[in-house]
Amino acid sequence: MKIVLITLPLSLGGRYTEFGGVQYPINIGYLASYLIKYGYDVEMWDYNVELFTEKGFADRVQKSNAEVIGIHSKTPTILIADRFAKIIKRVSKNIVVVVGGPHCSALPARTLKEFSQFDVCVFGEGEETLLELCEKIKNNLSLEGTFGIAYKVKEGFKRRIIVESRRPLIRNLDDLPFPNRDLISQDKYRKAHVERGIPRNVWNVAEIMVSRGCPFKCVYCAGSLNYDRVVRFRSAKNVLKEIEECIDKYGTDYVNINDDTLTLKKDLLYELCDGLKRFGIKWGCLTRVDVVTREMLKRMVDSGCIRINFGIESGSQRILDLTKKNITIEQIKKVFRYADEAGLKIKDCGFMVGQHPDETKEDIKATLKLMKEINPTYASVTITVPFPGTELNSMMKERGYLNKNENWENFVMFGKKPVWRTKDFSSDDLVRIQKWVIRRYYFRPGYIIPTLIRIRSFNEIKYFMDVGIYFLKNIILNRG
Repeated sequence: MKIVLITLPLSLGGRYTEFGGVQYPINIGYLASYLIKYGYDVEMWDYNVELFTEKGFADRVQKSNAEVIGIHSKTPTILIADRFAKIIKRVSKNIVVVVGGPHCSALPARTLKEFSQFDVCVFGEGEETLLELCEKIKNNLSLEGTFGIAYKVKEGFKRRIIVESRRPLIRNLDDLPFPNRDLISQDKYRKAHVERGIPRNVWNVAEIMVSRGCPFKCVYCAGSLNYDRVVRFRSAKNVLKEIEECIDKYGTDYVNINDDTLTLKKDLLYELCDGLKRFGIKWGCLTRVDVVTREMLKRMVDSGCIRINFGIESGSQRILDLTKKNITIEQIKKVFRYADEAGLKIKDCGFMVGQHPDETKEDIKATLKLMKEINPTYASVTITVPFPGTELNSMMKERGYLNKNENWENFVMFGKKPVWRTKDFSSDDLVRIQKWVIRRYYFRPGYIIPTLIRIRSFNEIKYFMDVGIYFLKNIILNRG
């Protein structure tokens, strides 16, 4: 049986890919390799790097002879998923359209009710669920009792939505085959960057996941919707085997570790560091300031780590406490001193505006003050999105700050007017404040001069010019 798996961009015009970066979709890569292991014929389509036209997509669907098409969708891309599903159903009503991802995990029944062309929603971890679903479709069996799905059944002239129980998580992640990296050409990703400061025309990048799940309870985070708050780790041996395969097959010289918090398990981290040092490649990751030490940073940099993204979010201790971030301003400053001592090349940070309904102008000023003090190499300043399933979303609804017409395509961090407000800030205010913070941080000698000094090649010059022009045109000057 033929299965097609699709991942979607935030915009079919590719509007955000130049600035936001593009990663090889190892999430559907895991699904693909798992299905292939059990004998299925699978294709992967990534419309972040492939041209979309309605006719071209319809022709591709027709040519694929797929019986099941799975679409991975986040909240802001669910309308694009609906557009794809309508085209698929015009080609053949017999193709089963399966939609998965965080939006479906948060709102499985509502998603099926809202979008009539979706046949099945997969929520939670996908590999075992999608396999069982495909087995039942192939053998023309009832979907009843399939953990981790919502689906429609006919009752007379109507359709009833059934939401099955959540599927238990996979206990041993080492049992999963490595994500498929052959079904989409790696060359299609060369024009983008994987993360800020890591352009793909300079680095040959492989994305890796070491663990699944996050134990923290930040009110704005939707990360636990698929994997819960239980953290499961792969073994260092299994991870290093995958990295070695990427080096041998694809010439990988930079590994981007996508875990929300890599440094949760010290012994595992150090095993990975030893292996990465032997391979002689560079790498980067994400972590939090409360679970990284001076010793860890030295060990990481010594093993080839050149980039760490720290989730800081706010310079106001009051807001950090209200959002349950569970870190302190002192921890932030201390870890940045440690990172400088260790010689970490790229210190990236995430900051947000509107991350709590009670955030004030003074809290915003405190954030900008901290940004200038720690002076990260890159600072992402986003508008916090109250994604479905988060505590923040519930909070916004209770206070009447979230528009009744939610307009899912507006649930993005850049470039569009929010469909929510906070106590002190309107939706227009949030956009204005975001741009104000960005300008006050980036457009100053204390940032521009050190950045120019760090540039070492023509490719880097071109990268910074392209990103800078796009950033200015579409983020700063764009009216949303």
